[in-house]
Amino acid sequence: MGESHKIVDFDGFLDETGLDKEVTKELYTGLIEEIVQEREKILSELAAMDFGKLARTVHNIKGISGSYKLQYVFKQAGDIDACIKQSRLEGVEAAVGKLQTLINEAVTEIRRHFDI
Repeated sequence: MGESHKIVDFDGFLDETGLDKEVTKELYTGLIEEIVQEREKILSELAAMDFGKLARTVHNIKGISGSYKLQYVFKQAGDIDACIKQSRLEGVEAAVGKLQTLINEAVTEIRRHFDI
């Protein structure tokens, strides 16, 4: 697809795992459901100002996105994770908003890539 920047490194995932395209499609289909649930959790946790739960959810998103090669989601989640751990909370709300946008873009790219 000639996009100037890919949000999801599908080739890297295939190279790393050695899985075929059909299995990969099933895994990414499951990923969509999981990461959307996590995205919803960060909203409620932020609204409740529950930074302990928010840190765990963001850390989970970081792990998921790292495993599935969602590089921008991974980087943003890592940045938020570090801010919370260092009690630098002033920009967390905006950073979470950006994370949600990146998750949405990744989900869109996955759906387009696998035609789902």
